[in-house]
Amino acid sequence: MFMPSEKGAIVSLFERLSEWEQAGDMSPVAKHHAQSLLIDFIRLQTQVSQRLAKSTSFMEIATALAKDIVASGQFFSVNLFNLDSNGDIEGLTCVAVANRREGYEADFFMDIPATKLGDLYKPIFEDGVPVYIADTQERPDLRVQFMDKTIESYIIFPMRSGGRTIGIINLNSVRGPLEPTPFELEWYFSLVQLATSQVELNNLITEKTSSHDLSERQAQVFNQLLAGQELGDMAQIIAHYLLPQKGRSLAMMELVYSGTKISHWVVRAVANRNRLLEWDIERELRWQDLGEKVQAGVIDGETFIIDDSDLMTTDTLGVRFAEWLNVQGVKSAFSVPISNGRIPIGVMVVMSRQKRAFSRDEINAFQNISELVGALTEVRLLTEKANESQRIINELLMANRLIATAQTIGYMGQGVMYTLGKRFSGVIIALFDAPIRDGSSPKAHLAVAYSTSLKTVDMPIAEAIPIPSASAIQHMLSGLPYIHEEELPPTIQLPLGLSDIVWTASFGLRVGDELIGTLSVIADSEYILSEEEISAYTSIADQIGLTIRGRQLLQETQTAQQFAQRLVQANQAISIADDYATMGRLLIDLLPDEITCLSLLFFDKAERVIMAGDMPAFSTLRVVATHQEVFTPDLVDDLTTVERPQELKDLVNHLLQGGSSSVPDLRPPYQPLIKNAIQFYLQKGIYSTFNLGLRVGSRLLGVMSLGKQVGYEISELQRNNLFAIADQLALTIENRRLLNEAKVTAESLSTQVRALRVINDLSSTLITLQTEQAVMDKTLRALVDAINIDHAGITLLTEFSDIATVVSEYPNFGAVGLTFSARDDEFQRRLRQQPDPIVVNHIATSTNISPQTRETLMKVNVKSIAILPLVDTRVGFIGSVGLDIYDEHREFTPMMIDFARTITAQMAVTLQNIRLLQNTRRQARQMEAIAGFSQALQAVLDVPSLLKIALEDVQQILSVDMATVILFDPQHQVWHRVAYSEGSAVQVNMTDLTPVNEENTTAGQVIKSQRMFSANDLTKTNYRFTFDETIQNSISLPLSVRGACVGVVEIGSRKINTYTNTDSAIFQQLVSQIGIGIENAETYSQSQTLARTKAMVNDIASQLQKQTEIDQILKVTLNEVGKAIGAKRARIRLMTGDEN
Repeated sequence: MFMPSEKGAIVSLFERLSEWEQAGDMSPVAKHHAQSLLIDFIRLQTQVSQRLAKSTSFMEIATALAKDIVASGQFFSVNLFNLDSNGDIEGLTCVAVANRREGYEADFFMDIPATKLGDLYKPIFEDGVPVYIADTQERPDLRVQFMDKTIESYIIFPMRSGGRTIGIINLNSVRGPLEPTPFELEWYFSLVQLATSQVELNNLITEKTSSHDLSERQAQVFNQLLAGQELGDMAQIIAHYLLPQKGRSLAMMELVYSGTKISHWVVRAVANRNRLLEWDIERELRWQDLGEKVQAGVIDGETFIIDDSDLMTTDTLGVRFAEWLNVQGVKSAFSVPISNGRIPIGVMVVMSRQKRAFSRDEINAFQNISELVGALTEVRLLTEKANESQRIINELLMANRLIATAQTIGYMGQGVMYTLGKRFSGVIIALFDAPIRDGSSPKAHLAVAYSTSLKTVDMPIAEAIPIPSASAIQHMLSGLPYIHEEELPPTIQLPLGLSDIVWTASFGLRVGDELIGTLSVIADSEYILSEEEISAYTSIADQIGLTIRGRQLLQETQTAQQFAQRLVQANQAISIADDYATMGRLLIDLLPDEITCLSLLFFDKAERVIMAGDMPAFSTLRVVATHQEVFTPDLVDDLTTVERPQELKDLVNHLLQGGSSSVPDLRPPYQPLIKNAIQFYLQKGIYSTFNLGLRVGSRLLGVMSLGKQVGYEISELQRNNLFAIADQLALTIENRRLLNEAKVTAESLSTQVRALRVINDLSSTLITLQTEQAVMDKTLRALVDAINIDHAGITLLTEFSDIATVVSEYPNFGAVGLTFSARDDEFQRRLRQQPDPIVVNHIATSTNISPQTRETLMKVNVKSIAILPLVDTRVGFIGSVGLDIYDEHREFTPMMIDFARTITAQMAVTLQNIRLLQNTRRQARQMEAIAGFSQALQAVLDVPSLLKIALEDVQQILSVDMATVILFDPQHQVWHRVAYSEGSAVQVNMTDLTPVNEENTTAGQVIKSQRMFSANDLTKTNYRFTFDETIQNSISLPLSVRGACVGVVEIGSRKINTYTNTDSAIFQQLVSQIGIGIENAETYSQSQTLARTKAMVNDIASQLQKQTEIDQILKVTLNEVGKAIGAKRARIRLMTGDEN
């Protein structure tokens, strides 16, 4: 048994080194070695201590102890005691293991009760010292199988806290005895003590909760839960006090109703005892995935308990819910409804990884808590709803008042900043050069005023700012904001102290169906506008637009001054009016006496707006205000039975387009469309009307009808002002309806805004990208975000083949790099024949695809798919973009496909531009290299040097893995390789006469045919590359000198389809240059030989002329001729006279 030193491992080792040194038992070398070892141990202990200090779980503690410390076949394990009902140890549970490389969480029970420990009990539980088991075969009761391996030896380190052993940490070996030295035991024990301290610090030991302290913890929850808290805060408080055990968590879901039925839930918080968890349960488990019995329990306000998920049937839980419990390892759970006293508004689900983990007392505690949570949540929701509605109402009314009374445009901006715009850096008001309608564009966009919370400026000289695009103008005309990043001019940016480019939301200053400018709120960073805020800002912008336009009209003519003043008063009257009757009374008092009454008639009770092409079902005459009194007849006309429906439809469209309708005389023989309303007019002595539409953007709420004296004509200027009053009136009515109901606008609008914002951001981003991969990756991310799909991928066709390759996907499911035959793929074939998007919703039942394709898609859980073609204007169809939806309750809509086509079209154009640029650069580099190659060959007059330069330059110009030059040797009648390059190495050997194999080789084919041979894929031919069978794409050309084939030059790549037609043409030019270079070298060699011969003949003749004797002449001749021809021996034979 080992007794640790009280001073610690490192100090003990220092003392022992000192004792050994004094005793003379240690040599200087051994001392130095021991000191180095000590320093290494100190450094290692520091690293382990740092890792332990950062550890917050048992797995991290085990990893900190084992990483880079234990040997192969060894690992640390952290073990906690399992107690029976009497508190005695009935076994151990391993909760974490780690070897030298990585750690794991574990849940492995070991049947080793306290009774099996025998003599080990005292050192572990009483003395608290390490115990070393050298061989578990000697202690079979402690011999454990762990992960298919038997632990042969281990050291038990007790974890001590408060004088008692709370668990043990084992150093285990599956490859024989550990054989630790005393120092190693003490060092390991010191690390375990550090780990134990960290466990105590992080409260990692889970203690069994008792019913005695449950009520206390429940009381603490009650004390800390307050009205106004978010569900996340509540969840964290509840989990902290009521879920102290490890492996437990709770989730709070808010139930969303469609009518009286629950449509889905929204996960508001997931928490355990320590913190809120980033657990996206909502994507993994939906309300629809729950079994009918589970749903019924929630709806009925009952607690649904799962004691053992393995024993529950899928009929009860639901197939998806049962699968989810199994995947997440949830063994027991229960759900408690959160109610507002009338209906369930949420559900609290408590989960555990242990079976039968929850007692009845715990469940009762959560039921009590859920009642409080429901009450507090209802209070919070009502308070938030009331506060938000009241804030918007107050700020909107205040802004309307400030804008209506503002003396300048700058003060209008200040009115916005003092109310709705408090959270923004500033406001800019800009005007167009002229009012614009749908389909037209302004020539100028001029900032005339800006305001912050501290400064307001009416610019003496308007500053030009970027003109919005046509789509942005359309957005603003329809009442939507134009979200973008804008570069501010220095005259605005510097005084505001903002960066050059700011986040901007521009709202159109609308006057009827015209746009006169923009109201822009700016911020340093992106801000997400709520639907209520968008409606409020749209109303404010319209108010500013109306006010500015009204003042413009005031400035245009002095004669209209009085009427324009009444327009401002009318705006104020509309803003402060409490109801329709008050609006009518205030407005009629501002109109001239010739206009005898003002009435408000709404279609479909103003609860359903009318758009172009719509037919109202009925109309209601709400208010008729005269100069004497106000009537609220509430007369209804059924418009589904009108005698002339087309006339009514044309009238609605006319009013929607900003037109007006004047009826000179309502008395017979006039045939009214809205009979009850006209009959009321006649009863009140109203015989002539002028009618304007109450419009909000492209929507029609009803009609503002002005009764007038018969024969009285309303002037053009009055008509314009009346249109402004009608528009302001419609906006006020619409805003109040929206604010009173506190409803969000249609979800499709927010989807369109988000998608268009993504498209706008993508278009500005793509032009900055330089590589195809970056363009495709960015586009796919934008596609998934814009149209809210689950997955997207891009497939491109390989040039000169029918092989399609997946080159990009988002999210990444590992499909990139997969290839398939485009000829065999149903979608690719259809896109080639007709390049229109293919949309297949509900794959399981669709008849638009083949059974084989359906089976393939269903294997990867695709529920709906859309395939869009990618088209290059130069080469046509180049690939496709696939869009996947994995939710069977969703499908592709035409709007989604339109957005996707817009985005993919941008990507296709960008890819085409990148490829054009790359091809241009490549061709430029090739042409430059060819010119340099030609110049280099002209400077070389010997064949070996020429071939070396040629092969080096070919590697620079073309993509070459192997290049070879083969020449014919006429003396030996053999074709042989004289030069080749592989990689960057070039070899030239003119004397290597190894014959070239001409059978079924690329060079052999050229030698036989004397013509070029090329193959995009040699594996599909009967030929192989001459000197390298791994080459798959090759070009082989005959080498001609003076019109005769003297050799073969060939290049090869180990990738198929590497060489294009352009590459082939360039290679032919290079080979021609090589032939010319060889011809020049041979010509130069021949001329040099001839020159040397002539010089030698002249030298011999000169020497012969100096001789007078025949012997000397013959001797000189023999010597010089022998030297010239390299002869070792020479003789001259003279014939005698007789022989002659």
